[in-house]
Amino acid sequence: MNSREFRLELDQIVTKKEPPRTSKIDPLLGKKLASVESIIDEYHVILRYGDRGVCAGVAQEAQPDISEGAQVLYDDKVFIVEKVIRKNKPLAEKPGVVFDDIGGLEKEKDRLITVLDYFNPEKRAEMELRSMRPARGVLLYGPPGTGKTMLAKAAANYAACPFYNLSASQLIDKHLGATSKNIQSIFRDARQDSPCILYIDEMTALGTQRAYHTSEGAEKEVARATEQFLSEMQGMNGEEYVLVMGSTNLPDALDRALVSRFDRKIYVPLPDLNQKEKITRLKLEGIEYDGINPRIVAELIHSADENASGRGIEDIIELAKSISYSNKRDFTLNDIEEAIIEYSGNLNFNNYRPFS
Repeated sequence: MNSREFRLELDQIVTKKEPPRTSKIDPLLGKKLASVESIIDEYHVILRYGDRGVCAGVAQEAQPDISEGAQVLYDDKVFIVEKVIRKNKPLAEKPGVVFDDIGGLEKEKDRLITVLDYFNPEKRAEMELRSMRPARGVLLYGPPGTGKTMLAKAAANYAACPFYNLSASQLIDKHLGATSKNIQSIFRDARQDSPCILYIDEMTALGTQRAYHTSEGAEKEVARATEQFLSEMQGMNGEEYVLVMGSTNLPDALDRALVSRFDRKIYVPLPDLNQKEKITRLKLEGIEYDGINPRIVAELIHSADENASGRGIEDIIELAKSISYSNKRDFTLNDIEEAIIEYSGNLNFNNYRPFS
């Protein structure tokens, strides 16, 4: 069936609102990446492909995930959407987290605030008088559960700007070139909302060093994704200010060129005893408890596991609540002691060192 015959059949399908005959797709024909501009009905969409708009049918397996703004794999020979690569673009969030919600990390907060002052027009003017340029990126690195994502959300709240919160794994795609296109798309969305913060968690999924991959195909795709990310960060300017924030638990695995693009690198350490007390006090807020001293709780956790993270402390307190509930008794220190014994999270993260 040639293209003209298929167009005539597609016109009839749209009129009758019938599903396209996907059995006629030739798997050897070329595939293209496109975005869904609008949805006609359950079986048909308008695609934006380059600078063109085209009508296409939707294969049955792609129908559940189709939505406006989605990135799709499109067969331009038979006008069929075969697969949804990425669902509709993420919307900018307005985080409810503030710096006071994070126990400890005062030095790390101060370093972030220095970067975020560029979002304030008055402080920006003072910074420009001092010939200070805005930071292109902030890399938060350290053990899991130390509050990196909370710091990023609090930063967006402090700057009073849109916040794009993504995991690097959301951008990764097995189809050739799709990852680079996803990166290009999210940066374009962020620039349209500038000034804003683009936060990408699990950066090692996106910018791992070549040596960490064994197959040649994987190396090439990672290299393409890394190069696209480097290109997008290099293209930042003051008029379209997007602060890129990334986080990782494995800084040594990151591509060195990618690390160099983040001109602020902030190590987020495990909490010491005083910080554990502050975290415990925050996590106990709103709980009816009898005679529990947050300092004593922090000391108990610290003696059981010096490497307990902020998330670990939260997990212990949540487990203690569950123990109290299951035993149908008031929340007491005994519940916390039982939770500490039950909780297993003694991982050693002493090998983290700041970037030299």
